[in-house]
Amino acid sequence: MKTFEIDCFELTQPDGCGMYEEHVAYVATEKIAKEWQGDKQGWPRNYRKYKKTIVVFESIDEMSENSIKELKKLALAKLSPAEKELLGLEK
Repeated sequence: MKTFEIDCFELTQPDGCGMYEEHVAYVATEKIAKEWQGDKQGWPRNYRKYKKTIVVFESIDEMSENSIKELKKLALAKLSPAEKELLGLEK
């Protein structure tokens, strides 16, 4: 399993109807994002810091094993400390 973290800035602009923002591009630095935002042409332009973690699996077995671990983690997060103790999961 390989994990990649991406830190960048997402550029967006309104869709024209005022309901949604359309993704335009990802850029490496805030300086580039501000430069693009300042270059007004029609609709207002926006940007936001964007961080994404991408997990790449090297086998189906690895993917299945990770899915089970993630499911367990989500299920345990829903339990209170008292419930975890009652189930013998935490002391």
